[in-house]
Amino acid sequence: MLTHQVERIKYHSHRLVKEANGICRFCGQIKLIEIATGMKDDEITELTSEQCDCDDSKAYAARKTQNEMVYERIDKLFAGLDDKILRVFYVTIPSLNQGLITDITINLGNGIKGRMRLDRNGFIKITKIDAGEALEQE
Repeated sequence: MLTHQVERIKYHSHRLVKEANGICRFCGQIKLIEIATGMKDDEITELTSEQCDCDDSKAYAARKTQNEMVYERIDKLFAGLDDKILRVFYVTIPSLNQGLITDITINLGNGIKGRMRLDRNGFIKITKIDAGEALEQE
């Protein structure tokens, strides 16, 4: 999330952070936020939308945070695989979040499969199945 990027910049070099007004894309509220120097208007809007207190922004930020965690879990579980294969997993995440699909299994060959599914709470679970052994990542 952009919020985390700005916090890292602020931590490492306070001079690269400044205050600016941003507009929430969900409710239209104008909010004073800290931004990284050089951010474009669309990035400021994105950052404001991540930080706004409206219900739509909170849901959006939670979904975005979950997506980032899912990307990290995919990278960890399937480290060493070709980037083209990892992209198959990545492009599936929005369809899972939108409820268009609830479960997908990808056969990677050599007895390895990857499974992504929505649990009953709406969280994406990822399983790597290697020759009969399953490692569930939460």
